This record gives sequence, structure tokens and C-alpha cells, in this order.
Amino acid sequence: MKTDTQAIVEKMQMLGLLEKGKTTQKERMDAQRTLAHHNIIQKMDTSAWNSEGNQVLILPSILSIVSNQGINDMMAELEELRKDDVDKTEPGLEDAK
Repeated sequence: MKTDTQAIVEKMQMLGLLEKGKTTQKERMDAQRTLAHHNIIQKMDTSAWNSEGNQVLILPSILSIVSNQGINDMMAELEELRKDDVDKTEPGLEDAK
């Protein structure tokens, strides 16, 4: 799957995975290097890791770390969060339940 550093950080913020909702450039670069070392991601360009962000491929080996059940559980939780957000933003839906 093709993605970039910014998209990954945004998803992590949405899921509440970042302490205080943000990361430093050093943390992002260290994390990307570590994931690349373990063949979880691959940088798409041949230049050095860029502190501003990188285009990366998330490799199928991610499935050896996160099980299919784990992915399904996460998707169910995200769907539930989405439904809760819709319920909170649409007036009158609370009364219909």
C-alpha cells in the first residue's frame, strides 16, 4: 500500500495513538528507519530519509505483526467511532433510538 509520512501521522492522531497528539521529526525518522529495518515499510525514493516526510510502501509483512483479526477488530472499532460521531452531529438522532 502506498502512503506517506503525513498520512500515517494523521491516522495515528485520529486513533489517539500519539502522546499529546503529535510527534517530533526525530521520532518519525527513527520509527520509519526501524520499520524499514524490519521490512514493514519500504521508502519509495532512493534518497536518504527526509525529516519532512517520505513516500513509503507498507509491505504485506505487516500482517505478521497485526493479525487479520486485529485488523478486523480495529475496523469495527473505527466504524463504531464513526457512527458515534454521526449520532452526535445529526440533531434528533438520539431521540430516534
